[in-house]
Amino acid sequence: MSWIDDNKGQTPWSVEIDNEKLSYNDGSVISTSDNPIWSMDHSGVAISNTHKPCGYWIGNPYVPNPLPPVFTFTGIYACTFSAMYQQIIGEEDFTTIQYGGTYWTGMCAAPNGNTYVCGAGRDIWMRTNGVGDFVALNQTYRNWSDMCATPDGDIYACVLGGRVYKQISGIGDFEDIGVVSDAYHGISSDINGNIYICYINGKIYKLSGATRTIYAEDLGNCYAMYITPTNDLYYGNTSKNKIYKQTNLTGDFVEQTVDDGWSKTWTGICADPDGNVYACSSSNPRIYKQTGGVGTFETIDDTIGPIWYGICGYL
Repeated sequence: MSWIDDNKGQTPWSVEIDNEKLSYNDGSVISTSDNPIWSMDHSGVAISNTHKPCGYWIGNPYVPNPLPPVFTFTGIYACTFSAMYQQIIGEEDFTTIQYGGTYWTGMCAAPNGNTYVCGAGRDIWMRTNGVGDFVALNQTYRNWSDMCATPDGDIYACVLGGRVYKQISGIGDFEDIGVVSDAYHGISSDINGNIYICYINGKIYKLSGATRTIYAEDLGNCYAMYITPTNDLYYGNTSKNKIYKQTNLTGDFVEQTVDDGWSKTWTGICADPDGNVYACSSSNPRIYKQTGGVGTFETIDDTIGPIWYGICGYL
């Protein structure tokens, strides 16, 4: 069993049950049942054998509390009302992976590799670790509009003309968190797990539990919103057919350039770990990409559409 070390990006631990020892992958022994080391720093250096903040010797063998497994980013999903498509990294086009969606509107990818999609007036679906179909989770039918995942794996979904719901750590049902009902059309998490929701008539709120405070206002018709892994906030203004960006959740929103004159009712924005930002529209067949989060949003696919309603990266 190996886990990713948080600083070195390596897999230094190996457990040998028969020999009752904990070793580096190079074979050097860290701890044995006869000479247990209870505590180590992030690089694996012994601190003490008298206290146990990071793990417990249990005989066969000592095991540190593991860090979460690391999943690999592999592509982009995009959905229409009735089908799901994917673009695998390195490939040019989006290809169909599933038909039969029911008014799919919003998507998100969880840090454990699961991907969610919600339907307007319908259910919420999940695909496990990029394998198989999106399967209905049998949630109460609501006018679901968008979804997001926090870095620690909580899943949120907002309702157009309704409230905000949460699934803790990707387990169980989506429960009402008590935020006042409103015309919510987009939801996203920053890198610290703070939740932001956009109101269709031009406001973005930041949540603290069930309390919402105005984060930004006078934004026009705010349909799509996304906060990237570098904490840049993007939103789509459908009344002006424009996308705006706020860098590191600080300062003004700056208009971004898009490479054509199509009408753009922005319905989905997402980003990948390389900083590329993607956007889709329900009023034209194109999907756009801004490379590295800078410069122009350029067309990367115009073969499927024309009704795109959600987009997200997946693992």
